[in-house]
Amino acid sequence: MSHPQDTSYEASISDPEKFWAHQAEQLTWHKKPSTTLRKTTKTLKDGTKHPHWTWFPDGELSTSYNCVDRH
Repeated sequence: MSHPQDTSYEASISDPEKFWAHQAEQLTWHKKPSTTLRKTTKTLKDGTKHPHWTWFPDGELSTSYNCVDRH
């Protein structure tokens, strides 16, 4: 029998976008994000390119409200 932490970890690794979309549903948002994850490529000044991920790019929330006031 697996531990609940192991189950959560496996879900977060196997489908991170689905996992974090579900976690985001547990929060109170000022503005809900239209997408969970935006993947882009960044280019540094020296021309080096690397992948860049932005979670909940257009969402707005209050961390203080979600961590303190809500509970």
